[in-house]
Amino acid sequence: MNTRYSWSFSQYSIHFTFKIQLTMSCAYTLHFYCYFLSRNDVNPQKYRTK
Repeated sequence: MNTRYSWSFSQYSIHFTFKIQLTMSCAYTLHFYCYFLSRNDVNPQKYRTK
């Protein structure tokens, strides 16, 4: 019973760390995307259409 409990705990910890890694990678990608967009917005060539 103890080995079964430790196995479920290891599975849960692996799932939890994978979830955290996925969230962190998504946050980093979103941050980089927003930074890239803000840098593009600084460029005035975008609004020079008139």
